[in-house]
Amino acid sequence: MRYHTHEPLISNDIYREIETLLAENSRRWGKNNRDNSNIGKALLSGQIFCGDCGGKCYANNKPYIPVRCKNRGMYGDQYCQNKKSIHLMKVVDAVDKELSKKAIYLKDFTLNNQPTKQSETAEIIELKSSLMNLEKLPANAAIDEAIIKIKLQIQQHQIKNINQTAFQIEQVKEFVQVFSDTRFYKNMKESVKNKLYKKFIKSVTILGGEVVTVDFVQLVC
Repeated sequence: MRYHTHEPLISNDIYREIETLLAENSRRWGKNNRDNSNIGKALLSGQIFCGDCGGKCYANNKPYIPVRCKNRGMYGDQYCQNKKSIHLMKVVDAVDKELSKKAIYLKDFTLNNQPTKQSETAEIIELKSSLMNLEKLPANAAIDEAIIKIKLQIQQHQIKNINQTAFQIEQVKEFVQVFSDTRFYKNMKESVKNKLYKKFIKSVTILGGEVVTVDFVQLVC
């Protein structure tokens, strides 16, 4: 092998800078990468987001390890200004309080609001308009077939809407039953609680060592 026969792609100074950066990354992240079996398994893991850069904050299920913005740790303060960490249990407590408030609201809402006639969707309204126009035309085999098809489409949309509404109502019932009593869900197994978080919580945003927002999945109200 013959060395120094081609012009180098990068200068020696840049090469040394890259080596220094790689060594620093290895020092900072190497240990974590060798012991990452707990990362992504904690409560709310993958559901916590940074309020500054929007990146995900993966929680470790070791209680003494705080939740930090991963992007800031990897790319520094020029990428993300959210430098303050927050312990996972503080996040969980804040989320549980919001769940309880939401459950009370939904319970009051369902008690004080009687079911109303289901409103028609834009698809059903459009299909009914087409049906009315067809029924005004002189009858023939093609028109009759088109009328039958549109009526079937209307029925399919109505059934779909009924099923969707029933599913949403069941979701609300489950939400209220589980989260109205804090003693019940605070003492449940972590694996069960994690499934409920995945089912009902869309995202949790942290910034400056605090929980700033808790967003829920869309329910009926």
